[in-house]
This record gives sequence, structure tokens and C-alpha cells, in this order.
Amino acid sequence: MQVTVDRFEENMAVLELASGDTMRIPRAELPDETHEGDTIEVTFGINPAETDRRTQQAKDVLNELLGGDEKG
Repeated sequence: MQVTVDRFEENMAVLELASGDTMRIPRAELPDETHEGDTIEVTFGINPAETDRRTQQAKDVLNELLGGDEKG
């Protein structure tokens, strides 16, 4: 997916998607040499380890709220 750097607002970058929608991300997430008007290639990937960590964290909170002590 490609996005265009529309502008910078303080420490945030405003990116324009092909649909015309915009999204804001921390400027620090972009390469240092990025300028307004640049086209950025964005890719997505699944992080299984982080997914597992967050799933376990949610289970732990739910068990705590429900008074259980079951893991996994």
C-alpha cells in the first residue's frame, strides 16, 4: 500500500491514503529523510509473539476479574 506524506504537524506526520482518508502517525516512525509530498510504501505483517502475549494478558485480566487463577 502506498501513502503520501501530506504534512507534518509538530511531531506527527499526516499521511494521505489512496482513498483520500488521512491518518496521523508519529513522525519518528518515518525515515529521517522523509519530506512532505513523499510517497511511502507501507506493508503489514502479523506478529505472532505479540499476538500471543496480548491474548495471554487479556486472559489473565479476565481471570483476575472473575476470581479465577487458571493460566492459559
